[in-house]
Amino acid sequence: MQAATSTGVSRLNCVLHKEQLGCSSKRRPSAHTAQSWQQLPSALSFQRSLSYRPAQIHASLHAVAGAILPAQAAAAPLATQLQFTPVTALVGGLVLGVAAVGKYAITGRILGVSGALKGLVQGKIQSWRVLFTAGMLAGAYIAVGVTPDAFDVLPATYTVARASLGGVLVGLGSAIGNGCTSGHGISGNARLSLKSAVYTVIIIAAGVVVATITRSAAAAGIAAQPAMLMWAGPDVANSGALLLASSLLTVLGLARAGQEFTREPKAVALATELATGAMFAFALVYTGMVRPTKVIGFLSVTHPAWDLTLLFVMAGALLMALPGFQLLLRRKIISKPYCAQDFELPIANKIDLQLVTGAVLFGAGWGLSGICPGPAVVAAAAMPSSQVLAFVAAMLAGMMLQGMLAGLLANPKAESAAA
Repeated sequence: MQAATSTGVSRLNCVLHKEQLGCSSKRRPSAHTAQSWQQLPSALSFQRSLSYRPAQIHASLHAVAGAILPAQAAAAPLATQLQFTPVTALVGGLVLGVAAVGKYAITGRILGVSGALKGLVQGKIQSWRVLFTAGMLAGAYIAVGVTPDAFDVLPATYTVARASLGGVLVGLGSAIGNGCTSGHGISGNARLSLKSAVYTVIIIAAGVVVATITRSAAAAGIAAQPAMLMWAGPDVANSGALLLASSLLTVLGLARAGQEFTREPKAVALATELATGAMFAFALVYTGMVRPTKVIGFLSVTHPAWDLTLLFVMAGALLMALPGFQLLLRRKIISKPYCAQDFELPIANKIDLQLVTGAVLFGAGWGLSGICPGPAVVAAAAMPSSQVLAFVAAMLAGMMLQGMLAGLLANPKAESAAA
Protein backbone atom coordinates (compact mmCIF):
# COMPACT_ATOMS: atom_id res chain seq x y z
CA MET A 1 0.00 0.00 0.00
CA GLN A 2 2.79 2.46 0.89
CA ALA A 3 4.65 1.70 -2.36
CA ALA A 4 1.52 2.29 -4.41
CA THR A 5 0.84 5.56 -2.60
CA SER A 6 4.41 6.74 -3.13
CA THR A 7 4.22 5.93 -6.84
CA GLY A 8 0.93 7.81 -7.18
CA VAL A 9 2.30 10.89 -5.43
CA SER A 10 5.42 10.84 -7.61
CA ARG A 11 3.34 10.70 -10.79
CA LEU A 12 1.08 13.49 -9.56
CA ASN A 13 4.04 15.74 -8.73
CA CYS A 14 5.52 14.95 -12.12
CA VAL A 15 2.37 16.01 -13.98
CA LEU A 16 1.80 19.12 -11.87
CA HIS A 17 5.27 20.52 -11.49
CA LYS A 18 7.85 18.96 -13.80
CA GLU A 19 6.56 20.53 -17.00
CA GLN A 20 9.10 18.51 -18.94
CA LEU A 21 8.59 16.92 -22.33
CA GLY A 22 7.18 13.45 -21.86
CA CYS A 23 6.96 13.82 -18.10
CA SER A 24 3.43 12.45 -17.80
CA SER A 25 4.65 8.91 -18.15
CA LYS A 26 7.92 8.96 -16.20
CA ARG A 27 9.98 11.17 -13.94
CA ARG A 28 12.25 13.72 -15.59
CA PRO A 29 15.73 12.31 -16.23
CA SER A 30 18.54 13.83 -14.23
CA ALA A 31 20.77 16.45 -15.77
CA HIS A 32 23.55 13.87 -15.54
CA THR A 33 22.01 11.25 -17.83
CA ALA A 34 24.11 9.23 -20.24
CA GLN A 35 22.67 11.16 -23.15
CA SER A 36 23.90 14.44 -21.69
CA TRP A 37 27.42 13.05 -21.14
CA GLN A 38 27.54 11.67 -24.68
CA GLN A 39 26.88 15.11 -26.15
CA LEU A 40 29.29 16.90 -23.82
CA PRO A 41 32.53 16.22 -25.79
CA SER A 42 31.07 17.63 -29.01
CA ALA A 43 29.87 20.74 -27.19
CA LEU A 44 33.28 21.26 -25.60
CA SER A 45 35.09 20.78 -28.89
CA PHE A 46 32.75 23.32 -30.48
CA GLN A 47 33.60 25.85 -27.79
CA ARG A 48 37.35 25.19 -28.22
CA SER A 49 37.11 25.79 -31.95
CA LEU A 50 35.55 29.16 -31.25
CA SER A 51 38.09 30.14 -28.60
CA TYR A 52 41.07 29.58 -30.92
CA ARG A 53 39.96 31.89 -33.70
CA PRO A 54 42.77 34.22 -34.74
CA ALA A 55 40.70 37.38 -34.56
CA GLN A 56 41.22 38.40 -30.92
CA ILE A 57 38.59 41.12 -30.94
CA HIS A 58 35.99 38.73 -32.27
CA ALA A 59 36.97 36.14 -29.66
CA SER A 60 36.61 38.66 -26.85
CA LEU A 61 33.18 39.75 -28.02
CA HIS A 62 32.16 36.13 -28.39
CA ALA A 63 33.22 35.39 -24.82
CA VAL A 64 31.18 38.29 -23.45
CA ALA A 65 28.12 37.37 -25.46
CA GLY A 66 28.53 33.70 -24.60
CA ALA A 67 28.18 34.47 -20.91
CA ILE A 68 24.71 35.91 -21.51
CA LEU A 69 23.32 34.42 -24.71
CA PRO A 70 22.62 30.69 -24.95
CA ALA A 71 24.95 28.68 -27.18
CA GLN A 72 23.06 26.50 -29.62
CA ALA A 73 25.60 23.68 -29.46
CA ALA A 74 25.46 23.55 -25.66
CA ALA A 75 21.68 23.32 -25.50
CA ALA A 76 20.28 20.76 -23.10
CA PRO A 77 19.09 17.56 -24.82
CA LEU A 78 15.82 17.63 -22.87
CA ALA A 79 13.79 20.85 -23.08
CA THR A 80 11.18 22.10 -20.64
CA GLN A 81 7.64 21.74 -21.94
CA LEU A 82 5.63 24.62 -20.49
CA GLN A 83 2.09 24.16 -19.23
CA PHE A 84 -0.60 26.84 -19.24
CA THR A 85 -2.41 26.42 -15.91
CA PRO A 86 -5.16 29.07 -15.67
CA VAL A 87 -7.08 27.55 -12.74
CA THR A 88 -4.12 27.19 -10.39
CA ALA A 89 -2.96 30.64 -11.48
CA LEU A 90 -6.29 32.25 -10.58
CA VAL A 91 -6.61 30.46 -7.24
CA GLY A 92 -3.01 31.20 -6.25
CA GLY A 93 -3.49 34.80 -7.36
CA LEU A 94 -6.48 35.07 -5.03
CA VAL A 95 -4.24 33.98 -2.15
CA LEU A 96 -1.72 36.70 -3.07
CA GLY A 97 -4.60 39.19 -2.97
CA VAL A 98 -5.74 37.92 0.43
CA ALA A 99 -2.22 38.40 1.80
CA ALA A 100 -1.97 41.95 0.41
CA VAL A 101 -5.40 43.07 1.69
CA GLY A 102 -5.01 41.29 5.04
CA LYS A 103 -1.66 42.88 5.76
CA TYR A 104 -2.96 46.33 4.83
CA ALA A 105 -6.16 46.02 6.87
CA ILE A 106 -4.36 44.81 10.00
CA THR A 107 -0.98 46.58 9.94
CA GLY A 108 -1.67 49.50 7.60
CA ARG A 109 1.48 48.61 5.64
CA ILE A 110 1.59 47.90 1.91
CA LEU A 111 2.77 44.43 0.98
CA GLY A 112 5.89 44.84 -1.14
CA VAL A 113 8.72 42.29 -1.11
CA SER A 114 11.34 44.62 -2.55
CA GLY A 115 10.43 47.31 -0.01
CA ALA A 116 11.04 44.92 2.88
CA LEU A 117 14.35 43.69 1.45
CA LYS A 118 15.54 47.15 0.46
CA GLY A 119 15.04 48.40 4.01
CA LEU A 120 17.00 45.49 5.46
CA VAL A 121 20.03 45.88 3.19
CA GLN A 122 20.05 49.66 3.61
CA GLY A 123 20.15 49.45 7.39
CA LYS A 124 16.48 49.92 8.28
CA ILE A 125 16.30 46.82 10.46
CA GLN A 126 12.70 46.89 11.65
CA SER A 127 10.94 43.96 13.24
CA TRP A 128 8.16 43.88 10.67
CA ARG A 129 10.64 43.60 7.79
CA VAL A 130 12.46 40.77 9.54
CA LEU A 131 9.28 38.81 10.30
CA PHE A 132 7.75 39.26 6.86
CA THR A 133 10.96 37.96 5.28
CA ALA A 134 11.13 35.16 7.85
CA GLY A 135 7.56 34.21 6.95
CA MET A 136 8.51 33.89 3.30
CA LEU A 137 11.53 31.77 4.18
CA ALA A 138 9.45 29.53 6.45
CA GLY A 139 6.78 29.18 3.77
CA ALA A 140 9.42 28.22 1.23
CA TYR A 141 10.89 25.61 3.56
CA ILE A 142 7.46 24.05 4.15
CA ALA A 143 6.50 24.21 0.48
CA VAL A 144 9.60 22.39 -0.74
CA GLY A 145 8.87 19.61 1.75
CA VAL A 146 5.36 19.18 0.33
CA THR A 147 6.12 19.71 -3.38
CA PRO A 148 9.86 19.31 -3.97
CA ASP A 149 9.34 19.18 -7.74
CA ALA A 150 7.75 22.64 -7.89
CA PHE A 151 11.06 24.35 -8.67
CA ASP A 152 13.10 24.59 -11.86
CA VAL A 153 16.36 22.77 -12.40
CA LEU A 154 17.99 25.36 -14.61
CA PRO A 155 20.28 24.17 -17.42
CA ALA A 156 23.90 25.23 -17.88
CA THR A 157 22.82 27.52 -20.73
CA TYR A 158 21.11 29.68 -18.08
CA THR A 159 24.45 31.01 -16.88
CA VAL A 160 25.43 32.50 -13.55
CA ALA A 161 26.46 35.63 -15.46
CA ARG A 162 22.92 35.97 -16.83
CA ALA A 163 21.43 35.51 -13.37
CA SER A 164 23.86 37.98 -11.78
CA LEU A 165 23.23 40.71 -14.35
CA GLY A 166 19.49 40.16 -14.03
CA GLY A 167 19.75 40.40 -10.24
CA VAL A 168 21.66 43.68 -10.29
CA LEU A 169 19.15 45.23 -12.69
CA VAL A 170 16.14 44.00 -10.69
CA GLY A 171 17.68 45.22 -7.41
CA LEU A 172 18.55 48.64 -8.79
CA GLY A 173 15.25 48.99 -10.63
CA SER A 174 13.06 48.04 -7.68
CA ALA A 175 15.00 50.36 -5.35
CA ILE A 176 14.93 53.30 -7.76
CA GLY A 177 11.29 52.75 -8.75
CA ASN A 178 10.22 52.00 -5.15
CA GLY A 179 8.44 48.76 -5.89
CA CYS A 180 8.22 45.50 -7.77
CA THR A 181 5.56 43.12 -9.07
CA SER A 182 4.00 42.87 -5.60
CA GLY A 183 4.22 46.48 -4.41
CA HIS A 184 3.28 48.12 -7.71
CA GLY A 185 1.78 45.19 -9.60
CA ILE A 186 -0.68 44.07 -6.89
CA SER A 187 -0.98 46.61 -4.07
CA GLY A 188 -0.44 49.70 -6.24
CA ASN A 189 -2.78 48.70 -9.04
CA ALA A 190 -5.38 47.63 -6.45
CA ARG A 191 -5.30 51.22 -5.13
CA LEU A 192 -5.87 52.41 -8.73
CA SER A 193 -2.54 54.20 -8.64
CA LEU A 194 -1.64 55.62 -12.07
CA LYS A 195 2.01 55.55 -11.04
CA SER A 196 1.85 51.81 -10.38
CA ALA A 197 -0.05 51.17 -13.61
CA VAL A 198 2.64 52.96 -15.63
CA TYR A 199 5.39 51.09 -13.77
CA THR A 200 3.69 47.76 -14.46
CA VAL A 201 3.29 48.45 -18.18
CA ILE A 202 6.92 49.52 -18.52
CA ILE A 203 8.40 46.50 -16.71
CA ILE A 204 6.39 44.13 -18.88
CA ALA A 205 7.36 45.96 -22.08
CA ALA A 206 11.03 46.08 -21.11
CA GLY A 207 10.90 42.44 -20.04
CA VAL A 208 9.43 41.38 -23.38
CA VAL A 209 12.09 43.27 -25.35
CA VAL A 210 15.03 41.96 -23.32
CA ALA A 211 13.74 38.38 -23.11
CA THR A 212 13.36 38.35 -26.89
CA ILE A 213 16.72 39.97 -27.71
CA THR A 214 18.75 37.84 -25.31
CA ARG A 215 16.86 34.63 -26.18
CA SER A 216 15.94 33.95 -22.59
CA ALA A 217 13.62 31.09 -23.57
CA ALA A 218 16.48 29.24 -25.26
CA ALA A 219 18.79 29.93 -22.32
CA ALA A 220 16.23 28.49 -19.90
CA GLY A 221 15.81 25.39 -22.05
CA ILE A 222 12.17 25.97 -22.96
CA ALA A 223 10.88 23.67 -25.69
CA ALA A 224 9.80 25.39 -28.90
CA GLN A 225 6.30 23.94 -28.60
CA PRO A 226 3.01 25.55 -27.57
CA ALA A 227 2.34 25.53 -23.84
CA MET A 228 0.00 22.67 -23.00
CA LEU A 229 -3.33 23.67 -21.46
CA MET A 230 -3.61 21.88 -18.12
CA TRP A 231 -6.80 22.01 -16.07
CA ALA A 232 -6.48 21.44 -12.35
CA GLY A 233 -7.14 17.85 -11.32
CA PRO A 234 -9.07 17.03 -8.13
CA ASP A 235 -5.99 16.91 -5.91
CA VAL A 236 -4.63 20.21 -7.22
CA ALA A 237 -8.03 21.90 -6.98
CA ASN A 238 -8.51 20.66 -3.43
CA SER A 239 -5.05 21.88 -2.45
CA GLY A 240 -5.83 25.29 -3.89
CA ALA A 241 -9.19 25.48 -2.13
CA LEU A 242 -7.53 24.52 1.15
CA LEU A 243 -4.80 27.13 0.66
CA LEU A 244 -7.32 29.86 -0.12
CA ALA A 245 -9.65 28.94 2.75
CA SER A 246 -6.84 28.72 5.29
CA SER A 247 -5.46 32.07 4.15
CA LEU A 248 -8.85 33.74 4.54
CA LEU A 249 -9.40 32.19 7.96
CA THR A 250 -5.92 33.22 9.09
CA VAL A 251 -6.46 36.84 8.07
CA LEU A 252 -9.92 36.95 9.68
CA GLY A 253 -8.52 35.40 12.85
CA LEU A 254 -5.71 37.94 13.04
CA ALA A 255 -8.15 40.79 12.41
CA ARG A 256 -10.31 39.49 15.25
CA ALA A 257 -7.25 39.26 17.48
CA GLY A 258 -6.46 42.87 16.61
CA GLN A 259 -9.90 43.89 17.83
CA GLU A 260 -9.69 41.87 21.01
CA PHE A 261 -6.09 42.44 22.13
CA THR A 262 -6.01 46.21 21.91
CA ARG A 263 -3.26 46.41 24.53
CA GLU A 264 -0.89 44.33 22.41
CA PRO A 265 -1.44 45.58 18.85
CA LYS A 266 2.23 45.22 17.91
CA ALA A 267 2.25 41.50 18.70
CA VAL A 268 -0.74 40.90 16.43
CA ALA A 269 0.79 43.08 13.72
CA LEU A 270 4.05 41.13 13.80
CA ALA A 271 2.14 37.83 13.70
CA THR A 272 0.38 39.19 10.62
CA GLU A 273 3.71 39.95 8.95
CA LEU A 274 4.88 36.41 9.58
CA ALA A 275 1.62 34.87 8.35
CA THR A 276 1.25 36.98 5.20
CA GLY A 277 4.88 36.33 4.29
CA ALA A 278 4.23 32.58 4.47
CA MET A 279 0.98 32.94 2.49
CA PHE A 280 2.84 34.81 -0.21
CA ALA A 281 5.45 32.06 -0.45
CA PHE A 282 2.82 29.30 -0.62
CA ALA A 283 0.94 31.13 -3.39
CA LEU A 284 4.09 31.68 -5.45
CA VAL A 285 4.90 27.98 -5.26
CA TYR A 286 1.33 26.91 -6.03
CA THR A 287 1.08 29.12 -9.11
CA GLY A 288 4.52 28.14 -10.42
CA MET A 289 5.84 31.69 -10.28
CA VAL A 290 8.98 30.44 -8.52
CA ARG A 291 9.95 28.92 -11.88
CA PRO A 292 11.96 31.29 -14.09
CA THR A 293 10.75 29.28 -17.09
CA LYS A 294 7.13 30.28 -16.39
CA VAL A 295 7.96 33.98 -16.25
CA ILE A 296 10.25 33.83 -19.27
CA GLY A 297 7.53 31.92 -21.10
CA PHE A 298 5.16 34.85 -20.50
CA LEU A 299 7.67 37.51 -21.53
CA SER A 300 8.76 35.63 -24.67
CA VAL A 301 5.75 36.67 -26.75
CA THR A 302 7.29 35.60 -30.08
CA HIS A 303 8.29 32.15 -28.81
CA PRO A 304 6.09 29.16 -29.70
CA ALA A 305 5.73 28.35 -25.97
CA TRP A 306 4.22 31.72 -25.00
CA ASP A 307 2.59 31.05 -21.61
CA LEU A 308 -0.15 33.31 -20.19
CA THR A 309 -0.11 31.79 -16.71
CA LEU A 310 1.48 34.87 -15.11
CA LEU A 311 -1.30 37.07 -16.52
CA PHE A 312 -3.90 34.88 -14.79
CA VAL A 313 -1.95 35.07 -11.52
CA MET A 314 -2.07 38.87 -11.63
CA ALA A 315 -5.76 38.78 -12.57
CA GLY A 316 -6.54 36.56 -9.59
CA ALA A 317 -4.55 38.78 -7.24
CA LEU A 318 -6.33 41.93 -8.42
CA LEU A 319 -9.70 40.19 -8.34
CA MET A 320 -9.24 39.96 -4.58
CA ALA A 321 -7.06 42.99 -3.87
CA LEU A 322 -8.90 45.62 -5.94
CA PRO A 323 -12.24 45.47 -4.09
CA GLY A 324 -10.43 44.95 -0.79
CA PHE A 325 -8.27 48.08 -1.10
CA GLN A 326 -11.17 50.13 -2.44
CA LEU A 327 -13.36 49.14 0.51
CA LEU A 328 -10.59 50.11 2.91
CA LEU A 329 -9.52 53.38 1.31
CA ARG A 330 -12.59 54.76 -0.42
CA ARG A 331 -15.55 53.24 1.37
CA LYS A 332 -13.62 53.24 4.67
CA ILE A 333 -15.33 50.14 6.06
CA ILE A 334 -12.92 50.49 9.00
CA SER A 335 -11.69 53.86 10.22
CA LYS A 336 -8.12 52.67 10.77
CA PRO A 337 -6.07 49.46 10.63
CA TYR A 338 -6.75 46.95 13.38
CA CYS A 339 -3.22 47.26 14.76
CA ALA A 340 -2.09 50.72 13.64
CA GLN A 341 -3.17 54.33 13.80
CA ASP A 342 -3.46 54.97 10.05
CA PHE A 343 -3.10 53.43 6.61
CA GLU A 344 0.28 54.08 5.02
CA LEU A 345 0.31 55.52 1.51
CA PRO A 346 3.23 56.43 -0.78
CA ILE A 347 4.20 60.08 -0.52
CA ALA A 348 5.57 60.47 -4.06
CA ASN A 349 2.95 59.85 -6.72
CA LYS A 350 4.58 61.60 -9.67
CA ILE A 351 5.36 59.78 -12.90
CA ASP A 352 8.90 61.04 -13.37
CA LEU A 353 12.27 60.00 -14.76
CA GLN A 354 13.09 58.10 -11.57
CA LEU A 355 10.02 55.90 -11.89
CA VAL A 356 10.60 55.23 -15.58
CA THR A 357 14.29 54.49 -15.08
CA GLY A 358 13.55 52.08 -12.25
CA ALA A 359 10.87 50.33 -14.30
CA VAL A 360 13.13 49.94 -17.35
CA LEU A 361 15.98 48.52 -15.25
CA PHE A 362 13.65 46.16 -13.39
CA GLY A 363 12.00 44.98 -16.59
CA ALA A 364 15.35 44.38 -18.26
CA GLY A 365 16.57 42.25 -15.37
CA TRP A 366 13.24 40.44 -15.21
CA GLY A 367 13.34 39.61 -18.90
CA LEU A 368 16.94 38.47 -18.69
CA SER A 369 16.44 36.18 -15.69
CA GLY A 370 12.72 35.48 -15.29
CA ILE A 371 13.06 36.19 -11.56
CA CYS A 372 11.80 39.01 -9.34
CA PRO A 373 12.32 39.61 -5.58
CA GLY A 374 9.55 37.42 -4.11
CA PRO A 375 10.21 34.27 -6.14
CA ALA A 376 13.96 34.82 -5.69
CA VAL A 377 13.70 34.68 -1.90
CA VAL A 378 11.45 31.61 -1.98
CA ALA A 379 13.54 29.70 -4.54
CA ALA A 380 16.81 30.53 -2.76
CA ALA A 381 15.45 29.16 0.52
CA ALA A 382 13.68 26.12 -0.91
CA MET A 383 15.86 24.94 -3.79
CA PRO A 384 19.10 26.93 -3.88
CA SER A 385 21.06 26.69 -7.13
CA SER A 386 24.11 28.60 -8.25
CA GLN A 387 21.99 30.72 -10.60
CA VAL A 388 19.33 31.60 -8.02
CA LEU A 389 21.86 32.35 -5.29
CA ALA A 390 23.84 34.53 -7.70
CA PHE A 391 20.64 36.40 -8.59
CA VAL A 392 19.74 37.04 -4.94
CA ALA A 393 23.26 38.22 -4.05
CA ALA A 394 23.36 40.54 -7.06
CA MET A 395 19.84 41.83 -6.36
CA LEU A 396 20.69 42.75 -2.77
CA ALA A 397 23.91 44.37 -4.00
CA GLY A 398 21.88 46.43 -6.46
CA MET A 399 19.56 47.61 -3.69
CA MET A 400 22.56 48.49 -1.53
CA LEU A 401 24.18 50.36 -4.43
CA GLN A 402 21.03 52.45 -4.91
CA GLY A 403 21.11 53.41 -1.23
CA MET A 404 24.75 54.47 -1.50
CA LEU A 405 24.10 56.52 -4.63
CA ALA A 406 21.04 58.15 -3.06
CA GLY A 407 23.13 59.10 -0.02
CA LEU A 408 25.88 60.60 -2.18
CA LEU A 409 23.37 62.64 -4.17
CA ALA A 410 21.60 63.83 -1.02
CA ASN A 411 24.75 65.08 0.75
CA PRO A 412 25.63 67.83 -1.78
CA LYS A 413 22.05 69.07 -1.63
CA ALA A 414 22.15 69.21 2.17
CA GLU A 415 25.49 71.02 2.13
CA SER A 416 24.27 73.59 -0.38
CA ALA A 417 21.10 74.17 1.64
CA ALA A 418 23.13 74.67 4.81
CA ALA A 419 25.39 77.15 3.05
